[in-house]
Amino acid sequence: MRVKKHRGQMMLRQCTNFEGVDTDWIWARLQDGLSLLAIGYRYASASDVNSQEFAVRYKSLCEAGLNECDVRWLLTQDFVEHLVELTLPGDTARSFRAGGAAICTESCLRLTEHGFAFAQQGRSDGCDSDASNNQTSKYPAATNSAQPIPAIHPVWNPDRQELSFQNQIIKRYRLPSPNQTAILSAFEEDDWPVRIDDPLSPRLDQDPKRRLHDTIRNLNRAQIHPLLRFVGDGSGQGVLWDRVR
Repeated sequence: MRVKKHRGQMMLRQCTNFEGVDTDWIWARLQDGLSLLAIGYRYASASDVNSQEFAVRYKSLCEAGLNECDVRWLLTQDFVEHLVELTLPGDTARSFRAGGAAICTESCLRLTEHGFAFAQQGRSDGCDSDASNNQTSKYPAATNSAQPIPAIHPVWNPDRQELSFQNQIIKRYRLPSPNQTAILSAFEEDDWPVRIDDPLSPRLDQDPKRRLHDTIRNLNRAQIHPLLRFVGDGSGQGVLWDRVR
């Protein structure tokens, strides 16, 4: 999609070949996610801050009905920009790095100019709720899929003593491991941010940095499915997590 000025108006010109493609279905399928992205785009346009401040989290887009295939299609059309959030607690502004091909827990998206024009074109063509209700079973919406969308962050179940990620069991504890489970519980309580402070209670007979280092090492050992990696933050006072790439 390309937007150009013509006689004082913004005119939409198709530069992507959609011949033979059911664009009504595409717009109807993406409309809730595009609406959320368009809100961020409009706020960014009306603000003096960096437009990245209004990038939408991938988790929020999943809750709006999109899945990874939808996001990848938007990326291939250059309708969205992929960013990976690096913001830490206490930061006064959000920070990002450019996202690659991998969609991760901290992935965020923002509409490009072409993407905003695409979203507005779909709305102006009347692809709203009526079109969505007329979808055939060949193209089911993500929210009606029989397969649940895997969580984009780990899940710690203290009752079952299980750590899982993307529907895979990572660790299952049969014996008490209070230091490891304290870290997992802290991550779970905070909804799995990139980093947490050391949650282990101090002990006079143990060096806290050494104990945290050993606990992180044990978290990475004996994983049933080695999909996660835990690391220290370099200060000896915090823990970070990431998925194995």
